Amino acid sequence: MIITKPDGTEDHLSFRSLTSGEEVVNSVSGAEMRNRCRWAGRELLIESFMKVGERYWALSSDGRELIMEHRGDDLAGQITFLERTGREHADVAAAAENG
Repeated sequence: MIITKPDGTEDHLSFRSLTSGEEVVNSVSGAEMRNRCRWAGRELLIESFMKVGERYWALSSDGRELIMEHRGDDLAGQITFLERTGREHADVAAAAENG
Protein backbone atom coordinates (compact mmCIF):
# COMPACT_ATOMS: atom_id res chain seq x y z
CA MET A 1 0.00 0.00 0.00
CA ILE A 2 1.32 3.47 -0.84
CA ILE A 3 0.10 6.39 1.25
CA THR A 4 0.59 9.82 -0.31
CA LYS A 5 0.85 12.68 2.18
CA PRO A 6 -0.37 16.24 1.51
CA ASP A 7 3.22 17.37 0.85
CA GLY A 8 3.56 14.72 -1.89
CA THR A 9 5.88 12.38 0.03
CA GLU A 10 4.94 8.73 0.18
CA ASP A 11 4.90 6.08 2.89
CA HIS A 12 5.03 2.43 1.84
CA LEU A 13 3.14 -0.04 3.99
CA SER A 14 3.33 -3.81 3.56
CA PHE A 15 1.46 -6.59 5.31
CA ARG A 16 0.90 -10.27 4.67
CA SER A 17 -2.53 -11.85 4.40
CA LEU A 18 -4.14 -15.05 3.18
CA THR A 19 -7.26 -15.04 0.99
CA SER A 20 -8.61 -18.09 2.85
CA GLY A 21 -10.04 -15.96 5.67
CA GLU A 22 -7.43 -17.25 8.14
CA GLU A 23 -6.25 -14.58 10.59
CA VAL A 24 -2.67 -13.36 10.15
CA VAL A 25 -0.68 -11.17 12.55
CA ASN A 26 1.64 -8.49 11.12
CA SER A 27 3.76 -5.69 12.53
CA VAL A 28 2.83 -2.38 10.91
CA SER A 29 4.82 0.71 11.88
CA GLY A 30 5.80 -1.07 15.11
CA ALA A 31 2.23 -1.95 16.11
CA GLU A 32 0.61 -5.39 15.99
CA MET A 33 -2.11 -5.71 13.36
CA ARG A 34 -4.33 -8.74 12.90
CA ASN A 35 -6.14 -9.18 9.59
CA ARG A 36 -8.33 -11.58 7.68
CA CYS A 37 -8.79 -11.52 3.96
CA ARG A 38 -11.31 -13.37 1.77
CA TRP A 39 -13.01 -13.12 -1.57
CA ALA A 40 -16.59 -11.83 -1.57
CA GLY A 41 -17.58 -12.53 -5.16
CA ARG A 42 -15.24 -10.46 -7.32
CA GLU A 43 -14.21 -8.17 -4.45
CA LEU A 44 -11.46 -8.76 -1.90
CA LEU A 45 -12.64 -8.11 1.68
CA ILE A 46 -9.83 -7.17 4.09
CA GLU A 47 -10.66 -6.93 7.79
CA SER A 48 -7.95 -5.36 9.96
CA PHE A 49 -7.75 -5.09 13.73
CA MET A 50 -5.20 -2.87 15.43
CA LYS A 51 -4.96 -1.24 18.84
CA VAL A 52 -4.40 2.44 18.20
CA GLY A 53 -5.44 5.74 19.69
CA GLU A 54 -8.83 7.29 19.15
CA ARG A 55 -10.20 7.30 15.62
CA TYR A 56 -13.45 8.93 14.66
CA TRP A 57 -15.24 7.87 11.48
CA ALA A 58 -17.87 9.85 9.58
CA LEU A 59 -19.67 9.45 6.28
CA SER A 60 -19.98 12.60 4.16
CA SER A 61 -23.52 13.86 3.56
CA ASP A 62 -23.46 12.71 -0.07
CA GLY A 63 -22.17 9.25 0.93
CA ARG A 64 -19.15 9.64 -1.33
CA GLU A 65 -16.40 9.85 1.31
CA LEU A 66 -15.58 8.00 4.51
CA ILE A 67 -13.61 10.35 6.75
CA MET A 68 -11.34 9.10 9.55
CA GLU A 69 -9.81 11.51 12.06
CA HIS A 70 -7.18 10.74 14.72
CA ARG A 71 -7.78 12.35 18.10
CA GLY A 72 -5.88 11.97 21.36
CA ASP A 73 -2.92 9.97 20.02
CA ASP A 74 0.44 10.50 18.32
CA LEU A 75 -1.35 11.10 15.01
CA ALA A 76 -3.81 13.66 16.43
CA GLY A 77 -4.97 16.00 13.69
CA GLN A 78 -4.38 13.54 10.85
CA ILE A 79 -7.49 13.15 8.71
CA THR A 80 -7.89 10.47 6.05
CA PHE A 81 -10.45 10.65 3.25
CA LEU A 82 -11.52 7.43 1.53
CA GLU A 83 -13.46 8.16 -1.65
CA ARG A 84 -16.09 5.78 -2.99
CA THR A 85 -16.04 5.32 -6.73
CA GLY A 86 -17.97 3.15 -9.12
CA ARG A 87 -21.29 1.38 -9.04
CA GLU A 88 -21.90 1.38 -5.28
CA HIS A 89 -21.94 5.17 -4.99
CA ALA A 90 -25.63 5.60 -5.79
CA ASP A 91 -26.67 2.99 -3.19
CA VAL A 92 -24.53 4.56 -0.46
CA ALA A 93 -25.70 8.09 -1.27
CA ALA A 94 -29.32 6.96 -1.08
CA ALA A 95 -28.72 5.21 2.25
CA ALA A 96 -26.99 8.32 3.67
CA GLU A 97 -29.89 10.49 2.51
CA ASN A 98 -32.47 8.22 4.17
CA GLY A 99 -30.58 8.13 7.45
